[in-house]
Amino acid sequence: MFKKFTRDDLGMRTQIKKKQIKELRTFLLDKYPKIEEHLDEVVPLKKGSIICTVKCSNRVGLLTVNDSILFFSLMGSEKKAYWYPTLRLIHKYPDILPKVYVHEGALKRVLRGSNVFSPGIEHTETLSKISKGETVAVYGIGKEHAVLMGVTEKSGKDIIKVPEDTGVSSLHHLSDGLWYVPTL
Repeated sequence: MFKKFTRDDLGMRTQIKKKQIKELRTFLLDKYPKIEEHLDEVVPLKKGSIICTVKCSNRVGLLTVNDSILFFSLMGSEKKAYWYPTLRLIHKYPDILPKVYVHEGALKRVLRGSNVFSPGIEHTETLSKISKGETVAVYGIGKEHAVLMGVTEKSGKDIIKVPEDTGVSSLHHLSDGLWYVPTL
């Protein structure tokens, strides 16, 4: 997704209004319920915090808080955007997304941005609770930090029952272009 993403892809930056910030916070609580305890740190309502959207080339939108890129959107339009957390945000708050673990053999491909195929996914209790289309953080077994953020292609139960095809589609991984552009 972000293999060739650079600062040159950054476009117009627009500060969002207080009403939009409240809508954003509601959206984040709805999509990522575990973010609630960190929400005031992630998307603060206090004065002095500058929250902006940045339109980029190839229909990507970024959400920045005090010039740090915290979320991205694949639609490029902040009005109907589905905001995904960046890996930097997941590293800071690792409990905001469900965790999927991959075997060491699959980790090399995942670190290069490959989708996560079902046979490479470790079967855990958490996996069976994940539904299709859910945003997840992917970790190597025994690793402290997420290496990839993506969306499940099928439910965790289906990944366990039918271990073939793609389990998690890659959206953002360590060492992609978005990883190297952490601030504006």
